[in-house]
Amino acid sequence: MSEQTRAKKSVFKKWWFWAIIIVVVVVIIAVSSSMAGGESGGGKTPAKNYINDTVTAGKISAKVTQVEDTKQIGTAFLGSTTEDNFILIYITITHTGSSEVSLTSSSFELYKGTAKYSTHTAGLYLENGFWVLLEIGAGLTKSTIVVFETPSEHTADEYELKISQSIYSARVVLKISSNFT
Repeated sequence: MSEQTRAKKSVFKKWWFWAIIIVVVVVIIAVSSSMAGGESGGGKTPAKNYINDTVTAGKISAKVTQVEDTKQIGTAFLGSTTEDNFILIYITITHTGSSEVSLTSSSFELYKGTAKYSTHTAGLYLENGFWVLLEIGAGLTKSTIVVFETPSEHTADEYELKISQSIYSARVVLKISSNFT
């Protein structure tokens, strides 16, 4: 039988094709696990972190020192008022890396169950309030206040604050009391 008449094997029947597929799948799983590992410790259930616990996300360490609840931020002339609720989270952040890092409004997210809340621009009206961008130089520590607007109906609710830097993140459990003003 000549080479021209011999049927050519499909690429799907070649052993090396399946070896490449297996290697690609293993690499994808490894990369997914390492990215999730920045938050969850590589598939393990993360320990709960609470107010005054220090958490690490990449090259930053963060500590939530206080949580407040209010309906108004700033003054009547220069401020923001809501019919719902502002949650003010006081955070001290230390940068442990060797070059400046920037945290943006998407670096902070607040969760209550599956509901997600993004930072609110009302932080602009606070002294030391976070609004859009926080730059921290190497080895420096900064304190800021991050503001979220949430529904006003809650009693002794548990929220989680997610702090992200690059592909790394950490979560802090916040117990919000029901004595809001």
